[in-house]
Amino acid sequence: MSNIHLDDLKHDYLNNQLVPFIGAGLSIPFNIPDWKDLIRLLAEKYAVGDSAFAKDAVEWDLKRHNYWGAIDALKNYTTIIEDDIKSNIANLINKRKEIPNDDSAHNYSDLQKMKFALYLTTNYEDLLSQYLKHDISTILLKDIQFNTQEVFGQRRVLQLHGSASNSGSIVISKESYQELYENKKYDNIMKIITGSKKLLFMGFSFDDQFIRTLIKQHKKYFSGQHYIVLANPTNEKIMELKKEYGLLTIPYYTDSNSHTVEIRKILQSIDDSVTVTKKETNDAPHQRGFIQITDPLKSSWFVRMHEKKSETVNFPWPFPLKSMDPMPSPNDLFVIQEKNKNKFIIGVVLDFKININIEEIWKEQQLNNIDCGFNDKMELAKFTRGNNRVTCVKLKIIAIEDELFYNKFNHTEVVNLNQYGFKFYNITSEITKYLSALDY
Repeated sequence: MSNIHLDDLKHDYLNNQLVPFIGAGLSIPFNIPDWKDLIRLLAEKYAVGDSAFAKDAVEWDLKRHNYWGAIDALKNYTTIIEDDIKSNIANLINKRKEIPNDDSAHNYSDLQKMKFALYLTTNYEDLLSQYLKHDISTILLKDIQFNTQEVFGQRRVLQLHGSASNSGSIVISKESYQELYENKKYDNIMKIITGSKKLLFMGFSFDDQFIRTLIKQHKKYFSGQHYIVLANPTNEKIMELKKEYGLLTIPYYTDSNSHTVEIRKILQSIDDSVTVTKKETNDAPHQRGFIQITDPLKSSWFVRMHEKKSETVNFPWPFPLKSMDPMPSPNDLFVIQEKNKNKFIIGVVLDFKININIEEIWKEQQLNNIDCGFNDKMELAKFTRGNNRVTCVKLKIIAIEDELFYNKFNHTEVVNLNQYGFKFYNITSEITKYLSALDY
């Protein structure tokens, strides 16, 4: 792994100088909704009837990563009040949370093996403390009553934005954030931590309005060297983070592996107790399978995939998924089949997003060589029927029109998940046996 800051990161880790700052990205394998999804789910519930127009206002703000504006739109144009927002968020998180059967599907199991003493998180759920075991005490900002020595004297998790187990503690609106940032207790704890330690941001995209505001409001305490682990960053983004926020980027790239595996590789590079198996993504058992049936109008996508023979691709389709169980996750099998024709592509899921802007898909093709199958944005927009926000699965292709493979899963019990040709099936032992013989 080539990274100019890894040696510094390892040195700081071995000298007990790092404090992990955990964002929502690390909880994606547990089906926890991110900020955008939480707000969209609230809009679906409350922006109805005479208030239906509020969905457009919410979406307009979310496209610009203006989460506070989206929350204000809900409060201004629907019947929801702040206490409703907090309780709904807590209920959504607790309802949607799923614990993977395999600990290798997430990075909390990796952090459990490491020697960090203090963890900061903006996440509402309690997954971090759950996986760090019982010697970790979780504490909310409002409950902090300890001095500098006590901050680092015991292993603990500090939830800065509240907890889903106590909906009243959740910080979500602009007013509640301003109250938090102006709190002297918050100011003091950030001063204590950044005065003697270096933060390691993980699970943040840095389009996150909340974390940008946090650093800007306390920039005087971020004068030292801090790190951020970031997926697929451009050189411009790396320079921006260093210049504007004083952050050194530890980049990783998801063209051949999942976020979880690539983050695990970084953690392993600073602590040998974290293990990454050879060809981890391929060797992990495939638990589930999905099929997306496309209509004949999408033949061009299949033609391009056959011509280009790309190993990693993005497949967008114009039907944003809302509340659906199950959803694809890294290492699931995914089959794209053209309706009424013998055209299909079989891949392993690397990433899955709902309601993603097609601009982001196009940027991945331009900047990171993640092929979406089109030569320009107009072709992509036509393929997605003019929808700016779509569902997108990132795949590592393992077979194209392999009839032996196709016949094995085509005879399994398939469950329709929606009216748009999205289906689910369980991986049989026969499929598993066949996969083990493939070299991919």
